[in-house]
Amino acid sequence: MKELQPGQMHRIKNSCARAGGKAAHVAMVLQTLGRTPLWIGFVGGDTGKDLVSGLERLGIRVHACPTRQRTRVNLEIIEDDRRVTEILEPGGAPSQPEVTEFHKKCESAFAQGREQLTVIFSGSLPQGLEDGFYASLIARANSFGCRTFLDTSGEPLRLALAAAPHFVKPNRQEAESLLGCSISDLSAGARALQQMISLGARTAAISLERRTALVCREGEPVHHAPAIALNRARRSAVVTPPWLPCSRRHLGPWCRGNIETGNRLRRGKLSGRVAG
Repeated sequence: MKELQPGQMHRIKNSCARAGGKAAHVAMVLQTLGRTPLWIGFVGGDTGKDLVSGLERLGIRVHACPTRQRTRVNLEIIEDDRRVTEILEPGGAPSQPEVTEFHKKCESAFAQGREQLTVIFSGSLPQGLEDGFYASLIARANSFGCRTFLDTSGEPLRLALAAAPHFVKPNRQEAESLLGCSISDLSAGARALQQMISLGARTAAISLERRTALVCREGEPVHHAPAIALNRARRSAVVTPPWLPCSRRHLGPWCRGNIETGNRLRRGKLSGRVAG
């Protein structure tokens, strides 16, 4: 639309419905980079069917856990000046039998993949799930030798750190909320990373404004990844829940379609040490 004006009626130029959610977007990036991700998550109602069919049309494998509650819809309103307003529905609470089925699908994937599996837990938890949901799954995946990555916030993040995920990635605001401190510069960010590692993470990253990030592995220096220039037409969005496993070494950069940037990141040509 041309411009969003609160309290007014609007006639939009066009609309489209697409599969989304944080884990779905991670799967899309991996698929774009030529990998074979598997998406596992709760789905319900017609919106859940649309989500599954949207992923399958992209060639992404799906293990759906049916729920009585319909899959939520998140709305993005894009104005002509490219300002984006997001309206996010709350996710429906899965029943205990549905949660048990989800755990069974996870356990099966962990047992099959073992050391060759990277499991990515991504997004906020649906209503009704305990804050320790990710922590228990990470502990179970680690017991099979899987590599575990986590992108969430709040109490689920705090509890999951104790389960020793291999990699965590909050943004600056999420890290500040978790640690109760201000991250006003790179040195403060470096101290925050080291604190997350002391809480259990084996490697941690904090995404900052202007598309920069700080990264630290246990026992190693903190590195700063500066901003990467992306072609606007090739950018991808990142938004919501569950998790997906993929084979090890299959985690590319979060920039859909930019293979050369991914190669440069993997070669370590975009990082520098940070004092702190």
